[in-house]
Amino acid sequence: MAELELDRGALSRCIDACSKLVEDMDALLVRARSELAPANMGLGEEHLPSAAAFTNLVREKASAAMVIIEANRDRAVEMRADFERTLAAYDEQDSAAAASIYGTSLSDAASRINSLG
Repeated sequence: MAELELDRGALSRCIDACSKLVEDMDALLVRARSELAPANMGLGEEHLPSAAAFTNLVREKASAAMVIIEANRDRAVEMRADFERTLAAYDEQDSAAAASIYGTSLSDAASRINSLG
């Protein structure tokens, strides 16, 4: 008979890593907005057509980069939620199994088992 076991520590580390990635992507977005797409880049874009064209090109590329960063951030949020749901479902299933076997909650069953030896 095969056993299915979940490594709670690994799953918790995945949740933490997703949270860290979301924080990093948020900080990167703030930085990208302020550094890559300022209102005036100071290249003389108000007076020189070539500087205005270059500024527009930079803004287009910055916008595309920000869309990618936002997509990565959103995916990290989704993954974190998936990991959290997986952990919650595993805990629920574990508790249900313990209750059906021991007639009690998982934590009570663990205390009983630990007290045996």
